[in-house]
Parts: sequence; C-alpha cells; structure tokens
Amino acid sequence: MVESGRTSASPCPLKTPYWAGEYPVHQDAVTAGERYPLPFHPLELGEEALRSPFGRPEPSDVGPFGVRLRGYRLTDPAHPEEVTRHDADLRKTTCRA
Repeated sequence: MVESGRTSASPCPLKTPYWAGEYPVHQDAVTAGERYPLPFHPLELGEEALRSPFGRPEPSDVGPFGVRLRGYRLTDPAHPEEVTRHDADLRKTTCRA
C-alpha cells in the first residue's frame, strides 16, 4: 500500500534508527536559519548501508594501505629498458618509509 508517496511496508532494520532521529544531521552542515528536511543525512545512511554486509566495521578498521592488491609485471622483449623503468617507478610508488 502506498500513502503520500511512501510505501507502508515494514521498515528496514538498518533505516529505523536513522528515521527515529538517533543520527541527527550536524547543525554545521545546515545553512544558518534552515531546517534540514530529513532527520538524518542520506550520505551517513548510505555509508552505513555499505558497511553493514561486512559486520559494520568502522572506517578506521581497515586502512587503505593494509589491503594487498594483485599486480602485474610488464614484459617487453623489444624494450627491456622500459620494463626496468616501469619496475623502478612501481617500487617508488609502493614502498613507503
């Protein structure tokens, strides 16, 4: 059933605390004198929705440099100097002090 453009189905448990006002919009994010139209900021709900399948880790749980990604090796028998340069550049960007 649809009432006023909203579905009257059971609310998603993820959204319930946001609609209940448990995560209000910070006043500094609102222009002076204006009232924010939602009881929460949609980006905060979206971030929580993205985290929820992973057991709701906080952003600080996984650092961007803590995840190893597979790479590739450049090989070109016709231009071995390019391979050497590429490998050196790759080491400079991936090695941190």
